[in-house]
Amino acid sequence: MRTLMMAVSLLLLGAGTFCVANANVAFSSTAFVVGIAFCITGAVEVLVARNTSINEDRGDVSFPLSGLIFLLLGTSILTGVIKEDYTVTAIMAFVLARDGFIDVVSVSRDVKENNLEDNATLAIGIVECILAIYMLYNTVLFKLPLQMLIGAAIVLMAVTRFRAAIMIKRSRNIGLSGQAERLYEAEMDEKAGMAKAKEGIKEAKEARQRAEAIREEMERERKNIAETSARASYIKEEDEYL
Repeated sequence: MRTLMMAVSLLLLGAGTFCVANANVAFSSTAFVVGIAFCITGAVEVLVARNTSINEDRGDVSFPLSGLIFLLLGTSILTGVIKEDYTVTAIMAFVLARDGFIDVVSVSRDVKENNLEDNATLAIGIVECILAIYMLYNTVLFKLPLQMLIGAAIVLMAVTRFRAAIMIKRSRNIGLSGQAERLYEAEMDEKAGMAKAKEGIKEAKEARQRAEAIREEMERERKNIAETSARASYIKEEDEYL
């Protein structure tokens, strides 16, 4: 399943690159390639979603929503329902924005505490959101070729699905035994517990830093009080001597 998902990711990458390479032509010239790539990707995502952990990893626990969206979009392109360049650009922008929002909200925004994988997910998600928003306002900004933007969006979709393929952890068939099902649920609980523990460690670290700052402030105040008392005592002794 992982290999199959990686293969369709490369198919999407090829379709996106093809669109970028033909940036100055109308979308209708590349519609067949994009439609076929989307249909194949959607069908594979639905298949993979029923047998692996890809749904949990991409924020869609019980339904292969991403795959069905790709199937619907690919079919609409192939049947000519969606053919206008601006319409295709807007739809691609919304699909890309969905991927981007899922990536951004699925990890912590604390880049210092995140591991490399989380930061990569966050960075890709931010780029996806920025490109999606730009695609909607391209006509009033730099007016880049629509075919190039569509191609760039498809490339980012390919990257997202390639990373999702790497993150696939296990196969889960509907016919799992009771023990296997309990093991799966326990592993999911462990994963959630680790996420909570990570957040707790972060909060404890912040609390420790605040406590250290307070201690340092108290120590400075004690030193100031001691210095003030010493100066007052010295001045008093001088006055008595005189």
